[in-house]
Amino acid sequence: MQHFKVAFVNFFINYVGKVLPFKKIFGFFHNSIEFNVEISYNIYRHLLNIKYDVYKQSIRILKGNFLVMFLFNNTELSFKDRMKDLLYHLTVDEKIHMMTTHHYPVERLNIGEWYVGSEVARGFVGRNDSMKSTVFPQPIGMASTFDDEIMERVGKVASDEARAYYNRDKTSYLCLWGPTVDMERHPLWGRSEEAYGEDPCLTGKMSTAYTKGLIGNDKTYYKTLPTLKHFCANNNEKHRGSSNSSIPIPLLHEYYYKAFESSIRFGGAKSVMTAYNEINHCPATMNKEIKILLKDKWGLKYVVTDGGDFVQNVIDHSVCKSHAEALAYCVESGVDCFTDIDEVVHNAVYQALNRRLITIDDIDNAIYNALLCRMKLGHFDNACPYDSITTDVIDNQEARALNLQVAKEGVTLLKNNGILPLDKSKSVAVIGFLANTMLKDWYTGISTYSVTSLDALKKEFSNVAFNNGFDIIAIKCSNGKYLSVGDDGKVSATADTITTAEQFEFHDWSEGWLNLYSVKLGKYLHLNDDTTITALTDEVYGWFTRETFNFKSIFNTNEISIEEYLFHKKLFIADDGSLKCSQSNEFLTDTTERFVVEIVSKGVERVSKLVKNYDYSIVFAGNDPEQYARECFDRNTLELPSHQSELIKSSYESNVNTIMVLVSSYPYAVNWEDDNLPAIVYTSHAGAELGNAICTTLIGENNPAGRTPMTWYKSLNDIPNIMEYDITKGLTYMYYKGEPLYPFGYGLSYSTFEYSNMECNYESNSFKVSMDITNTSNIDGDEVIQLYYKVINSIVQRPIKKLFDFKRVHIKAGETIHFEKEYFMLDPKDSTYFEFYDVTRLIMAVEDADYNIMIGSSSNSIKSSFTIHINGDKVLHRNVVRNVDAINYNYAYGTDIYYSSDIGKHYVYCKSWSGAIIFKDCLLSNASRIQIIATSVLKDSKVIVKSKGKELCTIDVLASDGFYDFKEFNGTFTESLNAIQDLELYLSEGIGILSIRVFN
Repeated sequence: MQHFKVAFVNFFINYVGKVLPFKKIFGFFHNSIEFNVEISYNIYRHLLNIKYDVYKQSIRILKGNFLVMFLFNNTELSFKDRMKDLLYHLTVDEKIHMMTTHHYPVERLNIGEWYVGSEVARGFVGRNDSMKSTVFPQPIGMASTFDDEIMERVGKVASDEARAYYNRDKTSYLCLWGPTVDMERHPLWGRSEEAYGEDPCLTGKMSTAYTKGLIGNDKTYYKTLPTLKHFCANNNEKHRGSSNSSIPIPLLHEYYYKAFESSIRFGGAKSVMTAYNEINHCPATMNKEIKILLKDKWGLKYVVTDGGDFVQNVIDHSVCKSHAEALAYCVESGVDCFTDIDEVVHNAVYQALNRRLITIDDIDNAIYNALLCRMKLGHFDNACPYDSITTDVIDNQEARALNLQVAKEGVTLLKNNGILPLDKSKSVAVIGFLANTMLKDWYTGISTYSVTSLDALKKEFSNVAFNNGFDIIAIKCSNGKYLSVGDDGKVSATADTITTAEQFEFHDWSEGWLNLYSVKLGKYLHLNDDTTITALTDEVYGWFTRETFNFKSIFNTNEISIEEYLFHKKLFIADDGSLKCSQSNEFLTDTTERFVVEIVSKGVERVSKLVKNYDYSIVFAGNDPEQYARECFDRNTLELPSHQSELIKSSYESNVNTIMVLVSSYPYAVNWEDDNLPAIVYTSHAGAELGNAICTTLIGENNPAGRTPMTWYKSLNDIPNIMEYDITKGLTYMYYKGEPLYPFGYGLSYSTFEYSNMECNYESNSFKVSMDITNTSNIDGDEVIQLYYKVINSIVQRPIKKLFDFKRVHIKAGETIHFEKEYFMLDPKDSTYFEFYDVTRLIMAVEDADYNIMIGSSSNSIKSSFTIHINGDKVLHRNVVRNVDAINYNYAYGTDIYYSSDIGKHYVYCKSWSGAIIFKDCLLSNASRIQIIATSVLKDSKVIVKSKGKELCTIDVLASDGFYDFKEFNGTFTESLNAIQDLELYLSEGIGILSIRVFN
């Protein structure tokens, strides 16, 4: 009835009121138009339950006696009341057109067009040359700073620049996608540069600070809306749209969810983007924890899907037969906005409504969250304090100074036998392509300037030589001619001899990812839309790089085929002699797709000759973040590209003073280099100031204090494969038991530090850590204090050690500083990283136990440790007299957690020949039988129930109709049970168990 009343009044005021002057309608009450308007609005405000004194101020009189009223524009009203009014004004069609990242304009309400989504991984990202910005280091490089305070300043710069661009046309750039807080539990992930490492505390604190800077400090309005990516367990690229991340429930909460918590509860993150993958076989877009945990418990406001992810529920995940059904599941789980083609989403909403899969209230709930964010961003108001920000803030001197500081702080010294800092009076040979370029990843903005390492080194050293080390090749074609580049960039097989026009730099980025760079024109060979190949571009950049090719050897010949990398379509020589790309990845019947590579100049030979004549050789190695490993592509190895390894070894053989600078988005297994080279320096692709950061570090003006946010392993043989999401099986410093090349939190300095007077005192519900740190060198420097803990004799599986806090401090030469901090276990900000997931109560809690508190400078360099007792929650014995969801086991093997969209629940499924799920410390006194809710999709089968290896009963499980067909099956215990015993359920292939319960 309420909706009917409001609809009637809306119609009367907004439509009848536009036709008839209110003076004629209500003139018999009073001659004053204001009085008449007041009467009509008095009726309206009673229906909406809005206070009269503020509601009266919303009256608008436009053009004579005609009334147009938009209460949602009244800033004196609460956001809740304004949103209530706005939703009442919108039609169903208008609401549906706000379910995607493109909000259609509603001109009759003076609501403009709106776009959700601008990238902000490393500062604001503009997608054309008119939108320059401050380009900070990659997130993995910012994580290397271990400096959460500087991250808030980075967020302020990024949000200022986003606001400046928004203020030009008021349509976009405020709903920012970032930071990425996916846990980087495996080093092969192709998007490692986007996130903050393998630890939830480091990620949580860095992203919390960044989002605080992004959202601003105004009490009423958001400066921008940060969106955490990607919820959750999104850490592989291959088949990411359909792959499953299989994770035990405790680990899901303790590790993967935990990375998101701090930014949402204590930072500025009001929005989250869902991940592409499935989590325990449920698409991330349908994860019910979006609503239950993120929204209802942590207070998240808004959820958006990733690009194209909505349709994947039907196309790739195949959990739904229709987009309408998928949309209903997503909305029910808490998704508010879909990053897909407008028409597909709109049609799905209409279909879902018509089929009664969703209601208008469901749509209202979703767009309420979207429009509330717009309102809090000031989109409907003229008095937002951030409207005054102009483009003068973009990449200004303050931003540049901050950018340089971040780049310097992220530089990590991995090895130094004393050769660094370098003597500036000596000569330097600079080797490697990465010394003289500034490479971008997909989430890089467009900088107004850049300083390469070669540029910076030339300013500091008087004698500098450079060679990029690439082989120079010529390519002979089947017609006996060489590929030649014309003045217009066209490439054809027309040359009889080799000149500069026939020479190409051979850029090899590993595993066949190659570029051909014309020596004559200084341009990359580019695949055009018309299938021709021309020397066209200055850089390799794009969602699909058109300059990337694969060379494939042809068996038992010296010939190769050349393919574009995406679909492996082969290049060939056309009848007119031009180089083109075929429409097939099959060989033609002739030989036009066969080529022979001739080496004109070997890079290793040039480098070997060059470095002999210089005091130092600095070899730059690493990756191109647009090629080989990036979004959509994972790495297959931890090794450096082979030609880079050869350059390093060649340089070292000719000059033992060879220093390696790694410019990389991820860790490498640089074992030989660590064993032999005198120094290794690491940086991410650090943006416009990369060159200055590296140069000042090499010459000692910047004292490095970066730390590794990920473990650097020696070999892939030491760790599980990339699809193993259960890190307890040997991933990250928390569970890896081997010897890493470089541990988590590792990094050297030109200074030396001494820790003393270390103490840890526990009182009631808090403990205090204190220490003195002395810089025992004659060089000012930064030290990173790292605090870890280990639970002693925990009754649940806990990490070997776990970071719970860190602090970067600056200490002058000879100075001693005192660090002291108290941690309160009743304060969620302090206790959050101590929590574990209690499967008996289904909550996060601090365990009542003895803790080993460790003070260190890295995860493997512990200076001192103390044992204290923390009064927390005791882990209770499991009450199995009530239903226990099978997924909340303590241990399992041979099983996986699956999801049934038919019943909307997860269950345990035995995918191997045999498997088991174990429930520890169950209360079984007087228990006489056990009931399981189960299915068996392959055959009649059995579940054997044991305790400590002794069989208690056998349950017959009859063949079912499918995964959804769960039924009750019972077994009677053969003997009386002790009060507390483990329950072990042994399964055979094809059995799924939803829940267990025992009866007295």
